[in-house]
Amino acid sequence: MNEESGQGQAVSLRVTIEVNIIDPDALRDSAISRASDTQEVEYAISDPMNALIIASDPIQAADVLAGVEGVEPRAFRVSAETGNPADDDDIHAADTAIVIDGEFADRRPADVPDAPVTEQDFIDLSAQVEGLSPDMLGYDDELEDEGERRRSLRQAKLVAGLLWHASVVMMDELFSDIELLRSRGTPTAADMDETFVISGLPPRFAHRYTALFAQRFLTVAVDLTTRIAGRWQPPSCVAQELALRCLLNEAQLLAEEAGLELDEDWRATVEEFLLEDTDAELLYSEALDGFEDYLDSIGTGVASMKFENWFEPFNNARHVPPYALSD
Repeated sequence: MNEESGQGQAVSLRVTIEVNIIDPDALRDSAISRASDTQEVEYAISDPMNALIIASDPIQAADVLAGVEGVEPRAFRVSAETGNPADDDDIHAADTAIVIDGEFADRRPADVPDAPVTEQDFIDLSAQVEGLSPDMLGYDDELEDEGERRRSLRQAKLVAGLLWHASVVMMDELFSDIELLRSRGTPTAADMDETFVISGLPPRFAHRYTALFAQRFLTVAVDLTTRIAGRWQPPSCVAQELALRCLLNEAQLLAEEAGLELDEDWRATVEEFLLEDTDAELLYSEALDGFEDYLDSIGTGVASMKFENWFEPFNNARHVPPYALSD
């Protein structure tokens, strides 16, 4: 107890619980009994996942512990492979933040800048993307219909603005990842679950994603996004190819959060122009564990995919920041 302020010590507790919903009706009834207002009742009735959110309020659980009280604002996170990110409109109480961890979880470091609000806001940002021409982002100036050409150009500008903002957000998130990893020492797979960007790297190397690695990764990511702002050059090393993948992950998340209507193949189009090949994708395959050693042993001419070579330039014409080379 703080004797001067008379307030207790605030402690954050992260708990992950896996559950199977075996009786949706019983879960719904439990959620209704815990709901604080009619909006929460409607929310609980609408879907079993929503009912789980209401029924498992950890603040209510904390209130029954001796010597502990729940602290507002309430915030909790439910992890589910099939869950969708909570929509801002679905957060009914002003003092409650409901977040579902899915493929695209709505989570940000505290200092991330506000996102553009409208589609036009993203398009306006495209004027700052001088390194990528519209045709590199899907614009087809050979379309016969003028309306389709205009739509194609607008789509390319939308993607450009999206990549610009994603570049800003990803840097903030990487700084947060570095801070987290510094506090953990030897990283674990569980630590990766708490990162924003590093968690998007090949998971079978999770035990090697230290704070120093994240700092080196940050430098190649900054270098990559500078090329978007200025003069584009393809990625210089495997780590930078992975940084581009992380950037596209971020852009995809932001697009979904903003409700932007993008062509289904927008990401494939961007990858086709910005990546010389997709060999780095193989690093995500658990079935190909160790393939990078095999490639080196047979001398295929493909860039080394071994972890210790991720930051090495592909050839003498490519360069990476000096810090990335100092391990």
